[in-house]
Amino acid sequence: MFGFRRKRLDGAAIERISAFIDRVFIDEEQQGQQPAEAAAPVSYGAEESFSATTFYDVAGSAPSTFDFGMPAPSMPAPSMSAHSMGAPAGASHSAARMNAAPMPNASLAAWLDQLDESFSTTLLALIDRKGMTDAQVYKRAHMSRQLFSRIRSDADYRPAKKTVLALAIALELNVEETRSLLERAGFALSRANKRDVIVEYFITQGTYDIFAVNEALYEFDQPLL
Repeated sequence: MFGFRRKRLDGAAIERISAFIDRVFIDEEQQGQQPAEAAAPVSYGAEESFSATTFYDVAGSAPSTFDFGMPAPSMPAPSMSAHSMGAPAGASHSAARMNAAPMPNASLAAWLDQLDESFSTTLLALIDRKGMTDAQVYKRAHMSRQLFSRIRSDADYRPAKKTVLALAIALELNVEETRSLLERAGFALSRANKRDVIVEYFITQGTYDIFAVNEALYEFDQPLL
C-alpha cells in the first residue's frame, strides 16, 4: 500500500500513538473550553534520533521491521550555529534584526529587511549540515526528483505542508527544527491537527521512516505525507 515490504506497526505501537494523541491533541471544542496552558508543550525527554543507517540499507530501501518499544539511544545534541537549524540558516541574524526592529512609523523597506531566508535556502543549508545528498533526501521523503528540483531551483517556491513534514522526517529533524522549517514555508506544527500530532510523535521517538509514519496516518484516517 505504501511501498513497504511488510507491516511496520503492531497493535502496541498503535496504542502508544493513540495515547500520545489523547494526551496532546486539542480538538475544536477543547480549544474553546480549555485555558491556554492546556496547549503547553508536553515533556518527552530527549528528542534523540537514530542514524540513517538504522532505517535504510545501502540502496536506500525502507526497513522491514521496527521495535517501537525500544527507547532512542542517548546521543549528543547536534551543535547549532548561525548557519544551521535549531535556529535555521540565518536565524541568528533574523533574531538580531528583530531585536532592533524599526519603529511602527519606519518605512516598509525597513520592515521587509527583516525577512528570514527562504524555505529553499534553509532546506539546502540543512541538507549540507546533515551531510546528506539531494537524492538521499528526496528518496527518504518519498518525493519525486522533479518536485525536489523545483524546490531547489526556485527560491520563492512554497511547498505544501505535507511536503515540509516529509522533508523533516527525511532530514531527521527534531521538533524545534521541524517547527522552524515549517515556519519558513508559512506553516505551523499544530496540536489541533491530528496529522501533525502523529508526525510529532514519530519525531519525539527518533523514528524517521516515511512509510511507518504513513501507516500510522492511515490507521488514524489522516492524509498521508
